[in-house]
Amino acid sequence: MKSKKAQMKAEAELQRKDDSLKIWDPNRREHWKTYDVHGFQSTFTAINRDGLFNAIAGWEYVFRFRGECAEQILLETSIFSVFDETLMASVDSVLAPIVKGFVDQCDQVKIIRVKIQFKNNEVYRGTLSKKTAWSLVPNWEEESDDFKVDITTPNYLHNYLGATYKGKCEDNIYVLILLRNQSDIWRQNASFSNMEEVANAFVEEYSAQCGKVNQINFILPYAPAGYYCEGGTKCSMVARKEDGWQLTFANTKTVGSRTYLVKNYLDFFDYFSKDVNTNALMEYSDYFKVFYEDFIEVYGDICKENLGPYTTFEIQTVSTKYDLNGVPYPPEKVGPPQVVNIENQNIARYRKFGGQNNQLQMEKMLSAEVQSRQSNSTGGYLNVISRRLSERNSLTNYVIAQCGSQSFKDAYDRINLFAKRLD
Repeated sequence: MKSKKAQMKAEAELQRKDDSLKIWDPNRREHWKTYDVHGFQSTFTAINRDGLFNAIAGWEYVFRFRGECAEQILLETSIFSVFDETLMASVDSVLAPIVKGFVDQCDQVKIIRVKIQFKNNEVYRGTLSKKTAWSLVPNWEEESDDFKVDITTPNYLHNYLGATYKGKCEDNIYVLILLRNQSDIWRQNASFSNMEEVANAFVEEYSAQCGKVNQINFILPYAPAGYYCEGGTKCSMVARKEDGWQLTFANTKTVGSRTYLVKNYLDFFDYFSKDVNTNALMEYSDYFKVFYEDFIEVYGDICKENLGPYTTFEIQTVSTKYDLNGVPYPPEKVGPPQVVNIENQNIARYRKFGGQNNQLQMEKMLSAEVQSRQSNSTGGYLNVISRRLSERNSLTNYVIAQCGSQSFKDAYDRINLFAKRLD
């Protein structure tokens, strides 16, 4: 048997080897680690085994980080007092253990950026790096080829918009402004001013981190009510250093100046009945997919003789109810099954659009119901269902009248070509 001293030595050696492993290493026994420097502590905790982790240090004010190791790390905090040089001594003390943790856990880290928001919107920016022996120096002067900027609007008016960039410091970059919530009720509230807020915050952060950037191009998620985007492209904003980072709209017009507007299913045929540029319809991609699903079903039913090789399907509508605990009852069939004939070349697209349309319809119904209850009006989700049924009836009558004409067959082909662009 091993002596107690030998066991203690073996255990110490095992602990030493364990401590040498990264916190996300599956062979490590404890997937967290604490660092202590002169009584100040930081804690690093693995979120998963792919290198995602949390880091935290401080008490009265806290530096937090969530992400993966990178060449450049950004630490942020808020201090509810005005900037004071004497306060920076305590900042250095709080930073010491978290810097020690990053150096230990992240082999590739070269630069740690520090951003402190003081009272009255005063902002301190500083840098710790290998070159300065990890001592804090003012300003963000050094740059790496690997950093991240992530901006999200405050949670007011239910607007969840954001802009994220991860990668190299570039002269000219393109950034998507994203919807954090896709439902229509959020879309209606998010205006250009909300998008400008995200863009301006992003410009401030990115230009501070990347000294050589001269132009930032923002691609917007959609055109808010009252606007549209020229040429069927995404609306965009541009900020240039030479203009003092003032935002300008590149291709955005008000609805009052436009020459087209799709209000219902039949308006689509104004374009597809002619061999014209349909780029303007890209703005209506979601609405087109709903139109396409209904049109393909109606066309296959009424104009079956026009189809190439096709497959016949039965579609059964079902209704699912839930008890008070949210447990569903067995689904019940609603009406007889619907028989549809779909050309084989369109089946995959038809199914894909159908799945997307189901989600969109549920969101619209929920939005309509919420708005109906808030305004004490009637209809709610029934208005959404009623409108689509009305649209489909108008479409059916139109197809019956046009089915035999060559121009309508040509329109069918153009509709499918446009659908492929959205697939």
